[in-house]
Amino acid sequence: MNLTQLLVQSGVAVEQAAQITSDVENLYSEAGRYYHTLEHITSTLSIIKSLQDKAQNLIALKLAAWFHDVIYDSKAKDNEEQSAAYMRKILGAAGVALALIEQSERLILATKTHQAASNDTDCQILLDADLSILGSPAEEYETYRHKIRLEYAWVPEEQYRTGRIQVLESFLERTSLYYTRPIYEWYEIQARFNLRKEIESLS
Repeated sequence: MNLTQLLVQSGVAVEQAAQITSDVENLYSEAGRYYHTLEHITSTLSIIKSLQDKAQNLIALKLAAWFHDVIYDSKAKDNEEQSAAYMRKILGAAGVALALIEQSERLILATKTHQAASNDTDCQILLDADLSILGSPAEEYETYRHKIRLEYAWVPEEQYRTGRIQVLESFLERTSLYYTRPIYEWYEIQARFNLRKEIESLS
C-alpha cells in the first residue's frame, strides 16, 4: 500500500493525501540522504508486511514506518522527535483521528532507543523492520555501511570510527537484536556477524 492509499484509509481526502505523499517523498529525496531514503522506507514496509498478521494496529504501524525518518539531519540529535512532530502536524491538519496519530507518534519515538516492551507487538515489529538491514547479506550490508558513512561525511575519520564502534557495540551487548521470532530466526546470526566484521574493519 502506498502512502496516499494509507492516508485515504486513515480519513484524509484524496487530493490532500496525494499532496502529503508528494511532500513526504520530497523530504526523503533531500540532498545528503544516502541510506535514510524511500528505499529504506520500502524495505521497512516489506518487513512489516511479512509480520502484519501479528500487528495490533496495522494502519498506525504503517504510518509510523512512513514517517519515522521523514526529518533526518545527521548533525541533529532529535530526528525522531522532529519526525513525530511533523507527522502530528500534517496528519492533524488533514483530519486524522488523534488516537491514531498518537499511536503512530509513540512508535516513531521508540526508534530513538530501539527498546520495546514485551507486550508491545507493533513497536517490536517496527523496530525489527527498521534494523533488518543489520542482518542483510554481507554485500548488502557493505553498501549500507558505505551509505551511512556518506551521511556522516562531515565527521573526521577517527572520530567517526570511534562513534560508530560505540553504536555497533551497544547493539552487540543486547541479549538479542530482534524481538519477533521470525525476524530473529532470519537475521540475528547474520546481523551479529556483520556488526563484528564492521567493528574489526574500524578498529
